[in-house]
Amino acid sequence: MYELIEPKIKHEPARFGYEILRNCRQELFNDNLSSRELEILELTSEGLTDKAIGKRIYLGVETVKSHQKDLYRDIKATNRVHAVRLGIEIGYIGFEPEIDDVVKDSVSKRESTVLELFSLGFNTDEVASALGLSPNTIRSHRKHLFDKLETRSMTSAVRRAFEVGLFPFPARGQGVSALRVAALLLNREVDTTPILIAA
Repeated sequence: MYELIEPKIKHEPARFGYEILRNCRQELFNDNLSSRELEILELTSEGLTDKAIGKRIYLGVETVKSHQKDLYRDIKATNRVHAVRLGIEIGYIGFEPEIDDVVKDSVSKRESTVLELFSLGFNTDEVASALGLSPNTIRSHRKHLFDKLETRSMTSAVRRAFEVGLFPFPARGQGVSALRVAALLLNREVDTTPILIAA
């Protein structure tokens, strides 16, 4: 069942994409994430380290970590990998699905389970304990996942899992995606077209 939502956002010149995203979500869903937190979450999902994120957006590493701490608290994430999964499910992180059956089929059920547990905020020891395996075996599964998904971090592996269809597209993904933000920037105004969200 879906509910029709009429955004109450007035037309205005587009500014910074993440600022628009923040404004849209505050209007529609009463979220309180800052535009900087959204930007850091997006970059985290791309697999960037804190140092690389700071360099990209001209912030010190400690400032990046401070924003991440606030972000984790706001969305109730236990760590950066969990934050990426929640960011995708809630709709903070937008992406264009690239369903790839070859990649999906190459990932074993065990590897998929390992990735699922990491995405829920488990660390290596916790995943090992949950599956009755050694930490070294979990590290081996993680390496295989990185190779198959062509990523170098667990955060980008989680994002990639959604992109290729390994994880189902989230039914709770009710947010204004990065693709819509791009459209807003191109149109130079905020789109007030009603959208459908899961009721």
